[in-house]
Amino acid sequence: MGDIRRHGATGTLVCNDDWQVESATPAVARLLGDGAPGDIAGRSIESVLPVDIADRLTVRVADAAAGDHVTVEEYLPAAQRWVECRAVAEDGERLVEIRDVTEWAQRVHELETARTNLSLLSQHAELISELLGAVVTATTPEEIQRAAARRLSDSALFELAWVGDWAADREGLTVRAAAGSEALLDAIRETDGLGPERRALETGEPAVVRELADDESVPVPVRKAAFANGIQASAAVALSYGETNFGVLGLYTARPATLDGSGLAGIETLGEVIGFVLYATRQRQATETATYRELVLAVGPRAGPLARLAHATGTTLELAGTATVGTELLLAYVALDGGDAETVCEHARADDAVERATVIENPEDGGLCELRLGGDSGLRRLAELGGTVRSAHLDPDGGTITVDVSPDTDVRGLLDRLTDAVSDVRLQATRTRERPAKTTAAVEEVLEEELTDRQRASLKAAYEAGYFDSPRQSTAAEIAESMAVTAPTFSYHLRAAQAKLLTACFD
Repeated sequence: MGDIRRHGATGTLVCNDDWQVESATPAVARLLGDGAPGDIAGRSIESVLPVDIADRLTVRVADAAAGDHVTVEEYLPAAQRWVECRAVAEDGERLVEIRDVTEWAQRVHELETARTNLSLLSQHAELISELLGAVVTATTPEEIQRAAARRLSDSALFELAWVGDWAADREGLTVRAAAGSEALLDAIRETDGLGPERRALETGEPAVVRELADDESVPVPVRKAAFANGIQASAAVALSYGETNFGVLGLYTARPATLDGSGLAGIETLGEVIGFVLYATRQRQATETATYRELVLAVGPRAGPLARLAHATGTTLELAGTATVGTELLLAYVALDGGDAETVCEHARADDAVERATVIENPEDGGLCELRLGGDSGLRRLAELGGTVRSAHLDPDGGTITVDVSPDTDVRGLLDRLTDAVSDVRLQATRTRERPAKTTAAVEEVLEEELTDRQRASLKAAYEAGYFDSPRQSTAAEIAESMAVTAPTFSYHLRAAQAKLLTACFD
């Protein structure tokens, strides 16, 4: 008994056998936020301590052997602190020691949070690795969506995973693939996915709901189904590549901590991974299928930087070719029918959607310009959406763009996403075409029949000498010396050979 009196950390209550407080040290009132110590004496223990703490102390002391200590920890909302209450019964008295353990409790919470985040990070890393393995082997967007939903639902993190996209009327979302809680999925279908998934698809930003049952932004049927199935939180993330969304991923979990810190970061990474694979698959479909759809788009003078450029300069522009640069830029090679290339580039540099404009050729009339496009470029957006731009003709009043897409492309959805970036565009015509078979035979034909002896020798020497390695193993001058020709002669034949091979590959 004397030990607890002498070594009490902050405050002590002395009670009689009936748990009536006989005395209290000053620190008790400060800890409990309950007035002066004199106001505590004479009261029952239940009126001094929170009822649940008092009940647990009295029951445990009654069950303990004489002289044995019992301990209860609890958070006091009124005082905004954690306390530890340690009690002992001896010599007809009940002593309760009250200590402020807030700092210790916070450290324990931080440690537990760190452990949880580390575990989630590990689980998400493993999940992303497995998901990559599942989706990269899929050959169609539908297979990718199904594989993603199935693998996410099979994990220990989520009770439901589904992939959606805009319905035909653009008013709601359509479930493209799903796995997990059927009851919750039925509620999502009933409400057309108008909860966090729609917000994520519209904004391109993650939408997180940490208390599904109480969040009024979630449709009532979804909240009821989630509550009935013990599902507490959800997150939705757009499936994006660059600035283009290919749908939305909705995830529902019984463990809200799954959406905290590194967990949410992992979910965003999942969206990026799936979005990129969807983009790559659509690009592959657009170029590898035996048949394809050709779309002819009519554009006005405000439909992107090329149309604005033709209108501003009064020049007719023809697209000579394109090349993608990363996820946000596209190189467009534009031939001029009349006009001056330098003047056209000057106007292009003033357009916010043109990152850079360079004159490639500038004869007296016409020329060729290289434009690095970003921003609201319709050509860049078409490339992101899996289209291959074959040609574009733009005069001061507008023009047309011809683009190839895979035969199963949702043309209406593509146009909706295109007009999110540019205006003044409409579908003029669509037709199905057969793609000419193109195999390695075309390249072999060039090597065997179209290259001159000098061109073939220059190409072979450059390859064997490591000219195409990075870093280069030999310079043009060194190879030319070995071939007993001048460096300009070697470079001329090498460029001619490369041009013939690239024409066979890309035309």
